[in-house]
Amino acid sequence: MAILDRPCGGNEGLTGDLSAEDALAVLVGRTAAKEVHFDGLQVEQFDEVIERLLHQTMLAQGLPRVAVPLWCSAMSSRSLDADQLLMTTRAVRKRLDFSRPVNDDVLRECVAAAMQSPSGSNVMSMQFVIVRDVEKRSAIGEIYRQCYEQYKTMPWYAGAVSKESVAEQSQQTRVARSADYLGEHMGDAPALVIACNASVRTDGLPGQAAAALLANVMPAMWSFMLAARARGLGTAWTTVHLAMEEQVAELVGIPYATVQQVCLSPVAYTIGTEFKPAMRPEPDTIIHWDQW
Repeated sequence: MAILDRPCGGNEGLTGDLSAEDALAVLVGRTAAKEVHFDGLQVEQFDEVIERLLHQTMLAQGLPRVAVPLWCSAMSSRSLDADQLLMTTRAVRKRLDFSRPVNDDVLRECVAAAMQSPSGSNVMSMQFVIVRDVEKRSAIGEIYRQCYEQYKTMPWYAGAVSKESVAEQSQQTRVARSADYLGEHMGDAPALVIACNASVRTDGLPGQAAAALLANVMPAMWSFMLAARARGLGTAWTTVHLAMEEQVAELVGIPYATVQQVCLSPVAYTIGTEFKPAMRPEPDTIIHWDQW
């Protein structure tokens, strides 16, 4: 199914995995020719109006508006329930599609979701630097590559970690190879997101103060990643670049003295949309009931 936005710029279709029994172009501001059903969106004898972050359906005869779910937006993906979203949001590296651009409005939607995350004292100190410029992405990619080479010499490098069972070690090897791939290709992603905490750095602060400051941005970034997954985008949380944080700050104009970078993630559409839960131990292996 193609949704064409003629009043706002011509015949360019809104991309996404949309399906219908028969191909049908729904012209914005026009009346649909027949009834179409797909993924919870129903287009009958009324006009389809596309707005910035929200689609609203206007009945041609002046009947009440009906809100269309956000996942039917310009860059829509699969409809996942909450558990599916939480259990299948993976660190995506090798399956990032570097050839497909990511629309700015989709990134705005992910940031809008991130802004709904909890923030201490209702003070939103989280900030997002989204880098799309090719030269800057390439430069950040080179910084990341250098930092990654240092990381590979550390005992906590994914490739240096040993697991007990054959299955667990196989998974660990795949993780290491995937991380190695991203080490060489970070700058190829169509967008890079740097999550930051503004106003105060945590350097030298007591543990409680540092935790409180980081708690403003870390849930927000995870919400960003969940929103990205819901839209068919892949992300990968990494802090490796922080070994050269000042260089990245200078490259994109982040005021290093007052703004702390917390993580870096590539953002790209995924090659395929199916992801499965990772191998994990039973919950009771990490639960301490009532005391440690």
